Amino acid sequence: MKHLPVIALTCFLIGPVSVTPQSGRKNSKPAPAPTPVVVEVPKEKPDKPAAPARPLIAAVPNEEYKCMEDESLAVVVPSSDAERVFAPNEVTIKAKLVTRSKPEYTTEARRHAVAGSIAVRVVVLKNGKVGTVKITDRGGPFGLNESAIHAACKMEFVPASKDGERVSQWVKTEVIFRLGSSIDR
Repeated sequence: MKHLPVIALTCFLIGPVSVTPQSGRKNSKPAPAPTPVVVEVPKEKPDKPAAPARPLIAAVPNEEYKCMEDESLAVVVPSSDAERVFAPNEVTIKAKLVTRSKPEYTTEARRHAVAGSIAVRVVVLKNGKVGTVKITDRGGPFGLNESAIHAACKMEFVPASKDGERVSQWVKTEVIFRLGSSIDR
């Protein structure tokens, strides 16, 4: 009993002590695992979705551009080896437009609310695909020339024929840029 005040004073200074009875057997319940700390790692935001890898080209009116498989454009250099392209009045059956793709608006053109059409002249190949495109009017601002050429390259036609054989033909058409209402966006 003489040690009781010392134990009480020690407990007071140290703080509460948990006392478990000792029976000589191990505790059958495992000690609870410490709660894991969840640390959130900020995810890196992607800059922008991957756009098609098109080389940027500044399209100008009255220059002819070749439609490439990878959706890029190339300036056409006139050659004497080029296949003959017929005018509409030289063919028996004229090329007929089957599908027209919607042109993509550039951010700047949308911001400035530019609308209208760009007149183009395309070479419709024997397979109905567009081979080359030429802007025939003054074109459009804010990258709409390039968008018009890309849209024209995606057009598909029933090819022209002359004397029962498919031939390439020049076709005049327009690429129309129309801003939708705010509901469409």
